[in-house]
Amino acid sequence: MASIQLHDKVFKPYIDRKEVEAIIDAMASDIAKITDDDLLVVIVLNGSMFFATELLQRIKRPWEIDTMRLASYHGGMQSSGQIEFLLDIKAEVNGRNVLLIEDIVDTGRTLAFLHDHFKGLGAQKIMTATLLHKPSQRINDMPVEYIGKDIDDAFVVGFGLDYRELGRNLPEIYVLESWELRIVL
Repeated sequence: MASIQLHDKVFKPYIDRKEVEAIIDAMASDIAKITDDDLLVVIVLNGSMFFATELLQRIKRPWEIDTMRLASYHGGMQSSGQIEFLLDIKAEVNGRNVLLIEDIVDTGRTLAFLHDHFKGLGAQKIMTATLLHKPSQRINDMPVEYIGKDIDDAFVVGFGLDYRELGRNLPEIYVLESWELRIVL
């Protein structure tokens, strides 16, 4: 893996494809133990699309899948703290268990927003699977049942994650070379 440039930023290799696949294999094994035949799997777009596709192909269960799209970064390199719906799900939620598939959980604001949203729709139980997790950035204690990998406070791209809509299609994960920690309160 060589460094790449996206717009005005240079990103260096962080997690190679082999490790990404090992993370997905381990998580798929854990999620496959869910016995709920009426589980609703919700993929949070756009960032989770690559992760979710590979994860769900490994599980091979006939669960209903739907998608939703939110915005909180608004083109920046950190969450603005303002979450907005761009696309909501169409599936019936009332009385069902829901598995949210996220690309990354950092502050947990989006996760709290989603939990409130699905509770309001009548979800019985809400679980989360995330490829990456930044525990030091968390500002709440929202549960994350399935974590692929804890990472440092860094801006990452690839395998669904983007910088200003570029880099999602990279099969590995890259980190910004000169990341400076910025916390949004």
